[in-house]
Amino acid sequence: MNEQLQNTVNEILKNAIDAATAGAEFLKDQAPDVVQQLIKWHMAEAGLYAGVELSVLVGVCVASKKIWNITDKWRWPAGKLTDEAEMSRGASCAAAAIISILTLTASLGNIFELIKLWIAPKVWLLEYAASLVKHG
Repeated sequence: MNEQLQNTVNEILKNAIDAATAGAEFLKDQAPDVVQQLIKWHMAEAGLYAGVELSVLVGVCVASKKIWNITDKWRWPAGKLTDEAEMSRGASCAAAAIISILTLTASLGNIFELIKLWIAPKVWLLEYAASLVKHG
């Protein structure tokens, strides 16, 4: 009975070692592909975010220009703009400036991330691994 138990334990250990070896080989074979996919994914993500943020920036500028053109018609008979027109123009310009600064700042961060991924993917990979270690 003791010999049978010993053989069973040996067989289980051999299967576990074989499985671990096969898993290590699989990881070793797949690691370059996984790294490439990770870099491509983060490039696409940064590009998508930058595109959306730049679209918001353009939309805010267009909306501000439309408000400016609409309020241009709100004039007193003497040709001076009404108080409502001046307030609307001021509010739209202030809102456009604030939103533009925020979206431009965010989009620049994503554009720089995209450039780093394109020009120096190994540097980005090291920084990414360091951030995982830091937060993990």
